[in-house]
Amino acid sequence: MGNLIGKILIFLYGGEYIEPHKGAMVYAVKRIFPPFAAGQTWGRYIFIKRQFVNRPTIIRHEYIHVQQWEKYPWTFIPRYAWYTIIAGMRYGWKSAYRKNKFEAEAYTRQNEIL
Repeated sequence: MGNLIGKILIFLYGGEYIEPHKGAMVYAVKRIFPPFAAGQTWGRYIFIKRQFVNRPTIIRHEYIHVQQWEKYPWTFIPRYAWYTIIAGMRYGWKSAYRKNKFEAEAYTRQNEIL
């Protein structure tokens, strides 16, 4: 599911293929939705805003999401949405993104050597 969405987003976002990162396909793009995001992952496709491509922490953060997609290939999207809703209700909507279980793991592990 994520890989299909990733292929569609290559067409929509455009961008330049940068390099593979442990089997994930990394693309530098001009913009991403939502606009505040530095990167975004769909299956094995990582999209990074051009101004952030030289920041390995962001690529590692997004690669952790690749691993999460691999663990939950068909249920990642509803799980991500569910954890965002739970975090929003528990901690407030401004904190929902960072408190989402998947984002919390990615922020915790992004400085590891993967």
